Amino acid sequence: MSFVFKLFKKTINDKDIIGSWLDQSEAQLHFTLLENGKALSDNMKTLIYQKWELRNDSLILTIKSEGNGNSSIDKMAYKIVMPASDKMILSNTYSSNEYLKK
Repeated sequence: MSFVFKLFKKTINDKDIIGSWLDQSEAQLHFTLLENGKALSDNMKTLIYQKWELRNDSLILTIKSEGNGNSSIDKMAYKIVMPASDKMILSNTYSSNEYLKK
């Protein structure tokens, strides 16, 4: 007997991701996403989240990097997986990090 399982993809919307998120990795790069599209770095002085936007199942973060006398602004895209309302996994080509909602 075979079973067929259908996986229902939950549509992620702004309300799902707005709030403060605690990075569970050793880096502990905590951040907050505000309703107005503004992003805040909760505990970083050299990696500053400035803005965010949601495109389908991807989070696009505008990040300003400061530190060694130079500064740069980049946009980073992360695929979002939310196995629970208080848990978010962000991944891209380089990394995958788990976050818990504060």
